[in-house]
Amino acid sequence: MDWSFRFLVFALYLLVLFPLTFIVPSRKLFRLLAVCFATFGLTVLLIDTQAYQSINLHLSPVVWDLLFNDESTTVSADLQHLFIVLPPIFLAQLALSEWVWKKQRKLSHKHVGRPLAALFFLMFYL
Repeated sequence: MDWSFRFLVFALYLLVLFPLTFIVPSRKLFRLLAVCFATFGLTVLLIDTQAYQSINLHLSPVVWDLLFNDESTTVSADLQHLFIVLPPIFLAQLALSEWVWKKQRKLSHKHVGRPLAALFFLMFYL
């Protein structure tokens, strides 16, 4: 994975989700917004992956117009099938968010924060 893509994801987190932690008063509403944001990001990533496999180009405004134009092509038909997986992705992330939120209290006493942070730090650089 390219460094710029990793930084883009991290920058979007810093610019969108981190400020929302201070603005949104309800934790449930914040989790819903975070799940919607993550689902949108995964959808764009899936579209980009499918576009690259089909036409060997990453997403750009020109590629987006080519993929989703009014004419029905094989590539656009394949991409429209990707939207079938949106509800399962959303529901899986919502369920995972709920499960992690419930397990948060139990995990806070087991001191797994530093090893988990180190793992995410290493994943960012690998």
